[in-house]
Amino acid sequence: MGWRRQVIDETEDYRITVDPDGVTRKHWKVYTTTPQELDFPIKQPKDWREIRPLLRAHEERLPENLEAQVAHARERERFVVLSFIEPCTLARRLLGSRQWVESLQKQSPTLDEILETGVRLIVETIDIALKRLTAAGFRQSPCDGVWLHAELAYTHGAFMTDREYRSVVLPYHRQLVAELKKRGLAVMLYTQGNALTFLKSVHKSGFDAVLPLESFSQNDLDTFKRTYGRRTALGGNISADRLMESDEAAEREVSEKVKVGLGKDFSGYLFCLDRPVPPSLSLERYMKVLSVARSIT
Repeated sequence: MGWRRQVIDETEDYRITVDPDGVTRKHWKVYTTTPQELDFPIKQPKDWREIRPLLRAHEERLPENLEAQVAHARERERFVVLSFIEPCTLARRLLGSRQWVESLQKQSPTLDEILETGVRLIVETIDIALKRLTAAGFRQSPCDGVWLHAELAYTHGAFMTDREYRSVVLPYHRQLVAELKKRGLAVMLYTQGNALTFLKSVHKSGFDAVLPLESFSQNDLDTFKRTYGRRTALGGNISADRLMESDEAAEREVSEKVKVGLGKDFSGYLFCLDRPVPPSLSLERYMKVLSVARSIT
């Protein structure tokens, strides 16, 4: 977002770094796990005043080989998206979880400013990308959509009440989605945890898809499909744990979930696992279940 990665401590077991988003994290070397967050950039209002100028759109936020990546994807008829940190997740990373939750409850002005800045950062960066791709010779629709990476929920629900979401965050989601759709882009919300709070308001936010619907976070794909399947596409809910059990369990999990996700109309579902592909899942098995999914669709 504006920082350069800096290693501040390292042993045989771990490495502590200040990452590009300004968060200080402990990265374990001895096993695979989510890095532990130790410190955050904003502790008081003056910190935000110093950080805000860093959060502006510019060319360096895009890959140097953006044109080559898009051309490679287009040749293979892939769905091309640009990925960004969702604005409320940006606020959590800057403020830290505790201060972030308190800001949601108090509806603090600083939180509003971060959300507004996050929306502007995405839209202006998109405009730079589209202008660059058009100049490179890509004509109609050089990109198909925007992937918003979010950390808004945990196993049992969102990190905010439905009321807090509707009153504080939803207006910015609506603004962001509206701006992106003016540019002909689909908008996908990818958030860990239980996604019910965001599905309840999807008719107002306008998200075209919500995923990955973690299977261990009480996301009932069948219920969601029946209740929200006509308002938005759903994605995922395929248990990565089941895929690691055996070939038979993996194929059964994929077959059952894809059929539920597609529903009677055979539409409105995006294939993906309910979390990033685990390193222990073999490529051979993944390719096999991918073939199973394609045979259904």
